[in-house]
Amino acid sequence: IKKIENLPKGFDGINKVILENINKLEKHLLVKLREITKSIIILISQSFKLIIVPILSFYFLQDKEYFKNKVCMIIPKKYRDDALKLGREINLVLNSFIRGQVITSIIVGLLTMVGLLIIRLDFAIIISLVVGIFEVVPYFGPVVGAVLAIIFGLLESPSKAIWGLIVITIIQQLESNIISPKIVGESVGIHPVFIILLVLIGGSYFGILGMLLAIPVSAIVKIVSIFIIDKMSEQQ
Repeated sequence: IKKIENLPKGFDGINKVILENINKLEKHLLVKLREITKSIIILISQSFKLIIVPILSFYFLQDKEYFKNKVCMIIPKKYRDDALKLGREINLVLNSFIRGQVITSIIVGLLTMVGLLIIRLDFAIIISLVVGIFEVVPYFGPVVGAVLAIIFGLLESPSKAIWGLIVITIIQQLESNIISPKIVGESVGIHPVFIILLVLIGGSYFGILGMLLAIPVSAIVKIVSIFIIDKMSEQQ
């Protein structure tokens, strides 16, 4: 830069342009360096979570009685039996919810595989497997399936992509209006109509996380509410 600044006066215009471009390049590199650094920090943080969560889960499961006893010691004696009863009921409904969600995922994955095999779409089994996995988030599996069906369908022909989209759309309608509300609703003791409404409300306010947590949180609120009402009735 010093050599550029020492150019003869006749080159002042060129000197100014070069210095401006160098400054712009420096600023651009600094911005990119910050973005790369931020991305690396986020990546390390997420990787750490992926590593630490299974480790913590393993130790919690291995020593669950120890942690259960520690939590019980914190709760006052007069509330301990009620807290344990409530905890068992919540644990039961959450297990039922997970079981219902897994069954729904398997059914949706199988229906997707059958439908895509009927239209002879390539990679039908892979697509159905991905759909089944993403079905853990309510209504999200068919969306991913539609994208994959269109992409792989276009590799063959536009008509195959259209047929793939039609198959996924039909399955999505079945899943959102019949399969998921019926199976998950029965597993947690909530009417299918309320299941649909809860997922829609959760998604509209909290996005994918809201859709994922709407049903279990509502089931827990229901159990706690019934428990409180029963206790109030006993005291009257």
